[in-house]
Amino acid sequence: MSGGPAGEGGPKGANWLVGAAVGCVLLSALALAGGILLHFLGYVLASLLAFSLIALFRRRSSERSLTLGIGVPHWVKLTAAGVLFAGFAVSIAHSWFIASHFS
Repeated sequence: MSGGPAGEGGPKGANWLVGAAVGCVLLSALALAGGILLHFLGYVLASLLAFSLIALFRRRSSERSLTLGIGVPHWVKLTAAGVLFAGFAVSIAHSWFIASHFS
């Protein structure tokens, strides 16, 4: 047993989506030191993929809260907001490098 509420971390849990989004943003930050192809990949990881994973997390956590009455821990919500902020910042950096490459 996990010791947490039913559904948390199980098939109905959505916390793994936040972890995947954190991984995307971290990989994207590592790609800042690369060339133009890594900047394109980093932009996709930091913006499109990370933001989509957070959106899916929000949808599934709202669904779980409404159907099962299980709320998401506050630290997970803060982590999701931090991932959005960090992903936005890293995607701006990648955009800047991409734009400066073609100018």
